[in-house]
Amino acid sequence: MKNLLAIISDIAMMDITPDLTPANVKPTQPKNLKAYTAKWSGANLGNKVTVTATITLNLDLINNPGLVRSAVGARTAFHSIQVEVTGATDPDANGLFTTNDFGRAVLRFISPVDLSRELVGQQGFSGIISELNLFQSVLNPAAPTASSFNKLQVFGGEEVVLTSFAPAAVDNVAATPAANFPTLLDMSNMALYCR
Repeated sequence: MKNLLAIISDIAMMDITPDLTPANVKPTQPKNLKAYTAKWSGANLGNKVTVTATITLNLDLINNPGLVRSAVGARTAFHSIQVEVTGATDPDANGLFTTNDFGRAVLRFISPVDLSRELVGQQGFSGIISELNLFQSVLNPAAPTASSFNKLQVFGGEEVVLTSFAPAAVDNVAATPAANFPTLLDMSNMALYCR
């Protein structure tokens, strides 16, 4: 049986192998992420449903003006999505839905828009041709999904209309490189790296 000092030495040696992956092959974290808050309401459609979403967009992949049809997840135009549904008649419709609950999303501007302020009401984001729509993943049929331009249907059939789409108060930015550094523990002059 190995003694404790030999085991610690073996563990320390596991993490000193240099990463020889070429820089152009390593995945990179998107640098131009911006969080937006989107709100839908069923008030004008005769129901009490409200849907609020935090959507983090990779602005480097957004066509302004233009159309973006994208999968949802890291390294896509729709980097992350978190949606909360409240007030639905069917209790299974209410709750929190996250990125994995959505398969794709669509964002369309008919003319250039100012992405630094409220989009609903801007000339490039008005009328029936512009849109922000989310489509549920096949993995979660209870998630809200697009039913028409800027309109979502929640589980049970009630619909809501987009009323606001604006930059969030606090942007969702990528983690700093320092957050990815291993933590160094000093044990009797032995360096042990823990991830």
